[in-house]
Amino acid sequence: MKTSVESSKLPQNMKLALRLQKFIAWLTLPVWFVFSTAIMRLVYGYKIRNLKQFRRNFKRLLKNNRQPILICANHLTKIDSLIILWALGSLGFYIRHFKKFAWNLPEKERYFHSIWLRIFCYIGCCIPVSRGGDRKEVNQSLDKILYLVADQHLTMIFPEGKRGEKGRIDKTDYSYGVGRIIQRTPNCQVLCVYMRGRHQAQKSDFPIRGEEFYIEAKMIKPTSDLSGMRQIRALSSEVILSLSEMESEYFDHCWE
Repeated sequence: MKTSVESSKLPQNMKLALRLQKFIAWLTLPVWFVFSTAIMRLVYGYKIRNLKQFRRNFKRLLKNNRQPILICANHLTKIDSLIILWALGSLGFYIRHFKKFAWNLPEKERYFHSIWLRIFCYIGCCIPVSRGGDRKEVNQSLDKILYLVADQHLTMIFPEGKRGEKGRIDKTDYSYGVGRIIQRTPNCQVLCVYMRGRHQAQKSDFPIRGEEFYIEAKMIKPTSDLSGMRQIRALSSEVILSLSEMESEYFDHCWE
């Protein structure tokens, strides 16, 4: 059952373009997903702590859940989204339940300068976002996200809006994009995901070779009785605070 979120603002040609992108992404998934995870596992030696248990918990959180879900994660490296996608499900799971394969919102200027990166982002279910760019283009990207959410697709965003400069979640300086999405999505739930490599002290382009990742998730339902921009700030703040609490738990006893 679809939510009552307004997706009609998206022109029909863009809806068709997204459907085509979804089909191509599903068709090519066995090739690029296996390739990317093989590179991470075999070439760089990455591993995820308690991977099977984390996937079981993820499936449990989604079971019989018919509400829109937004994945919000902390952000430390350029490949965080790839690692999280690897953690959330196997190839077989995504082929059978492609709506559980989370769409991503890379910044257009950083990832779309190369034709190969553009192709990879396209088949990897990405919607380019020009942060701070033309207002019409930004709103168009938001409408695409809302359309996907209304169709029960998972979407992953980094609510901080950037990689943490000091390697910790900044509770005073963050983007309000997540609040805008929640505000316009009735009954929206947020799956907060906190991930960090054992040796990740601060932000970097890539994790070190042989890195082991801690990853945890919990579901919240942000609410606010405010309206307008104040509501957007409050909703965004609730997500950031939840991730910050998960970060504190990580530093308290994550490797015990």
